[in-house]
Amino acid sequence: MSKKFWGVSDLLGNTVVPESFPVALGTAASISEGMGVVISSNNMAEVANGATSFGGIAAGPSDETAAAAGVVLVYRAPILKFHAFATTPGNLSASTLLTKVTLDVTGNDHTIDENDTSSGFVEIVKQVDTSTGECVCAALITL
Repeated sequence: MSKKFWGVSDLLGNTVVPESFPVALGTAASISEGMGVVISSNNMAEVANGATSFGGIAAGPSDETAAAAGVVLVYRAPILKFHAFATTPGNLSASTLLTKVTLDVTGNDHTIDENDTSSGFVEIVKQVDTSTGECVCAALITL
């Protein structure tokens, strides 16, 4: 099972209604539910490993094909709160709380890189389960 982001709300815990954004043609269904996304050339795309910002979290899969552009529904709010997994669960500790970290994208896994604080933008606000690496995070969304 791949690791993605889930349990998305705004900073106050309110439901965020996903918005539709274009996705460029070229790869069939390049974005899946729970992936971090970024605005690239006026389209949404999967966020890259080590990203220092993102445009939101995909609420469902994109529907583009190799021959036709498509759309993806994206959760966006000025600040998103969401559940995530740490790349290395054993590294979650009291010292990582309220630490800004980057995203770690490996294959279909989208996790937070609790060891990369060099240019972090995702803040770890709560540790849920240190054995699995589950935590609650908050991030400022790039508009």
